[in-house]
Amino acid sequence: MEERLKHDKLLRIFLKFPAVMNIALLTGMTVAFHVFVVSNYYTQYSKRLAIVLSCMQIFIYTMCMWSLITIFCNDPGFVPKNLKDLRPELYQRVKAESNQEMGGLHQMNEMTASKRTKTADLESQDNSADLESQDLIKTDGSDESTEAQDKSKKSKKNRKRVSTKERMTRFNYCHDCDNIQPPRAQHCHLCTRCILRHDHHCPWVGNCVGYNTYKNFFLFLFYTSFGALLGAICYISGWYNGFFGRFPKDKFTIATAIPTALSTMTFFSLSMMTFFIGFCIARNLIISEMSYIKGFLSPHNYSKSTLENIKEVMGDNPLTWFVPQFRIPRNCNGIDYTANVLD
Repeated sequence: MEERLKHDKLLRIFLKFPAVMNIALLTGMTVAFHVFVVSNYYTQYSKRLAIVLSCMQIFIYTMCMWSLITIFCNDPGFVPKNLKDLRPELYQRVKAESNQEMGGLHQMNEMTASKRTKTADLESQDNSADLESQDLIKTDGSDESTEAQDKSKKSKKNRKRVSTKERMTRFNYCHDCDNIQPPRAQHCHLCTRCILRHDHHCPWVGNCVGYNTYKNFFLFLFYTSFGALLGAICYISGWYNGFFGRFPKDKFTIATAIPTALSTMTFFSLSMMTFFIGFCIARNLIISEMSYIKGFLSPHNYSKSTLENIKEVMGDNPLTWFVPQFRIPRNCNGIDYTANVLD
């Protein structure tokens, strides 16, 4: 047990490493922007424009770091450990339902194993056995196989019905945490806890994207994409001006090829992700729920108006929507949701 805890601790430390690399990369890109872009604009083109570009890049870098720190150091939205004590009746109910479902799955697995054993026994029988006896055995095996298949189909149909109609809105039981698992919550095996409104675990920010970190994750993508766009435009325009004589050619050569490529690739990759996360916020969706809805634009259990959907993630005050926050004031506790009744 102690070795496992030590292994999990080392794993969590290792998973923080990409976030540290992210900080180093953003810092290096900001320094390179000032060395190759701001300095050339200041000496060769316009001092005022150089100061404006420098202030813009420093502001974007500050917001990126602020967003990343609020994700890296924040509680992503852990399910309270005392939730089962606060709601004992609910805890007993979801635990009993979970044990019943596990028992049904265990019974179905035993039936499947028994069927495979009987099939192997039939195949290993002596080929010289009586034909009538073999036909009888095959008939019995066929009947048992048909019965097992019917039960399996019914069980799968019931599980599918529960998944599509109740999975998004019901309370569940987490065997790893021995606790109530609220709707939209999932257990993260890297964080070893259940996370409210769990979307995914992102190694590049060193934490889960959940109830407390979803907004800051979107802001991190947004500001990083904007900074990459600004860098790509300035680098490409610098190359253009360098080749056509406005700037010295030696200022925009191989030394700026790497930051130019990084800025361009970062913008195209993160801008698509930013658009996708923004769409999920406007639709009040998380990744795990997309398999339970009929279409991206169709109504689902948690869809409200676009404004209400945005407020549920970004906060009630529109003035703070683009400001990273450790705790976001909003009319939602991440445990109890008002679900829509759908046909």
